[in-house]
Amino acid sequence: MKVIKNLGLIDDAGHTALILDNEYFPYYIVSGFDPTQREGEQWGATAAYYESPVAFAKGILDYRFGISYDRMSEIATKAIDGLKEEDETEAYEYCRDEIEMDDKEMQWFGFTEREEEDG
Repeated sequence: MKVIKNLGLIDDAGHTALILDNEYFPYYIVSGFDPTQREGEQWGATAAYYESPVAFAKGILDYRFGISYDRMSEIATKAIDGLKEEDETEAYEYCRDEIEMDDKEMQWFGFTEREEEDG
């Protein structure tokens, strides 16, 4: 038996949906979604499908915001690198205190651990 679950609409017009489908690929982003239609006719087109929840999450960002996960990572990296070029200590403190990045995130962006200075 086919099990389809609408996980939610992701556009303002209400026509793009997130679908969980246990029979084929488990995760879909579809357009023209209409839950009142009979099985097999509930959406007009499949925009994308994914086999893993991680790929699905990245796909949601792509379709929801029109910016890919990879591009957002590139933007964040360039922005933080720009901050580091101006003043690495201030960039470190800003990312740690204001953005509240954890140690793994700090390391991913190229920050090394620093000892706290006594005032």
